[in-house]
Amino acid sequence: MSINTFTFLDENHFRKLIFNILTIIFLISLTTQAQALNVVFRYDDPTLQPDSITQEMLVFFKEKNTPITIALVPCDANEEYIAPTDSNWLHLLQGDNVEIAIHGLTHQVINNTGEFGNLNLDENYRRIYKGKQYVEKYFKPVETFIPPFNAYNSETLKVLDSLNFNTISSDLFLSHSLSSTKINYFPESLGLLMDKMGMFEAAKFAITNNENLNSTCVVMFHRYDIDTSEKFNKMKQVVEYCANNPHIKTFHFRDLNQESSSYRYRLNCEYNFLYKQLNLWGCLHETSFLLLIKFLNILIHLLIAIIPILFLKSRFKYIFLLLEVLVIGTIIYFNVLSPMKGLVVVCGVFFINLIVTLLYNYKKIKTKS
Repeated sequence: MSINTFTFLDENHFRKLIFNILTIIFLISLTTQAQALNVVFRYDDPTLQPDSITQEMLVFFKEKNTPITIALVPCDANEEYIAPTDSNWLHLLQGDNVEIAIHGLTHQVINNTGEFGNLNLDENYRRIYKGKQYVEKYFKPVETFIPPFNAYNSETLKVLDSLNFNTISSDLFLSHSLSSTKINYFPESLGLLMDKMGMFEAAKFAITNNENLNSTCVVMFHRYDIDTSEKFNKMKQVVEYCANNPHIKTFHFRDLNQESSSYRYRLNCEYNFLYKQLNLWGCLHETSFLLLIKFLNILIHLLIAIIPILFLKSRFKYIFLLLEVLVIGTIIYFNVLSPMKGLVVVCGVFFINLIVTLLYNYKKIKTKS
């Protein structure tokens, strides 16, 4: 037998390879079928005392009939209640498009861990109960808690359970979720993007890249994010985009018709190569969607690594395949390496497998000839 090529791709193997690649493409297409993105606008730190910028912002949201959640601070640093002094301001806060959430009691830093990061059960209860009782004198029963500085602990969750809260909104990457079977976790989701591109630029990026997914984008902003006409106009553009887009629905936290567990929270804190390529940053994605992305990411890495071994003409190739699937699958599943380092390792394995397969098959063909 003459040897005029190094080709070791037989027809059956080639068909299986093409089938696997098409399957991956099909599964990825399923994850991006048109759905509606949920958006929550969360505005932190106002009190019952009016300020002109926040008032103008609320008027704009009312005109656009867009829901907004206000993270209200009930008391001053001396734990004195901040009383409303402007009826127009109070009327705006009582509007149907406004949800009032408790933003701590005084918004102070205690023990260097925010207001609630290092409090015992009794002090957690006292502060949350006092704030809730006061705020509910003017508004509907409060169901959402937004911890100042995004800091809280397991005792905080116990208190929220006992006081009939159903949602906590902190930060997706800078804080942590603690297990609770009753509390939904809907954190502010733009943290990493905000650091790179600015508040409303990050919001626009996340919303436009995820608007066909059944995910949730929590846009958290403060007075200082809208305190100039340029910043205010950027906020208006994002709100108008959401209001006019049929693929986007805006909600209060209390009206989000989905559960968001601590497991979903933790899964959203992970990211991988495929996650980055699909630009999934800036949203809280569904657990099933993230598990599918995780599975597809592992499958892509495995296919890259083991393709040459599939054509190894040796009875030991399945042992090699099993070992590589176990090792690479474990590395990628548990995020042992960063996405880039993981890809470098997989590409290295690919070239090693390619060289071994070429040399072995060439030697075997040459022996037969």
